Amino acid sequence: RYRDAVDAWTRSEAIGHNPTVMYNLGVGYALLGDKTQAFEWLDKAAGAGFSQESQLAGDADLATLRGDARFARTVAAVHAAAVPCETRAEAHQFDFWIGDWDVQTPQGQPVGTSHVEQILGQCVIFENWTGMQGGSGKSFNSYDTASGAWRQFWVDDKGTVTEFTDGRFADHILMFQTRSNSATGAEILGRMSFTDLGGDRVRQWKERSVDGGTTWTTDYDFIYIRRKA
Repeated sequence: RYRDAVDAWTRSEAIGHNPTVMYNLGVGYALLGDKTQAFEWLDKAAGAGFSQESQLAGDADLATLRGDARFARTVAAVHAAAVPCETRAEAHQFDFWIGDWDVQTPQGQPVGTSHVEQILGQCVIFENWTGMQGGSGKSFNSYDTASGAWRQFWVDDKGTVTEFTDGRFADHILMFQTRSNSATGAEILGRMSFTDLGGDRVRQWKERSVDGGTTWTTDYDFIYIRRKA
């Protein structure tokens, strides 16, 4: 009773515009032999966020569509919904930091090593830091589509937690901001930049201001040198 099913799904879709209902409408029309309506609803489902790529690829009820050139386009749209960061340009602004690094001061003194990788469907840049004098830390870096800016959450093995916000990328530099308080309660402004220097080198520069941003002092200044394979 495919026609009855399509009628029922049509009423359901009108209530909440649910992407799974849209997908089922595409399935219903495929079983009715109406390829035009089937692809229209499958594409609407992808546009509304339907991301079950394996379900789409293996659904026996869609067998009549797989020989159609439009099916590959539909699969690509569902794949994009499943892993949106893969094709989101902003999510790749920080890719220059991915890799294995030896880290030193601008004067060449070693300070640590870092392994930086991409995780969670290319949505997160995950840093693993090890200091030369002991100590380790990790940070999660992600582009926040709601605010249109990058965020970093840092934590180390001493329990230090720092959240960097409002990260903006321009001219090969990703600049973060942070706020904290001293032991006396005074506000401390912080800014941290990552600069793609080219030639497999990245500069990480952390500064602070205790006078509301009038003057700044350096907390640390590191140069990352990519390890050769």
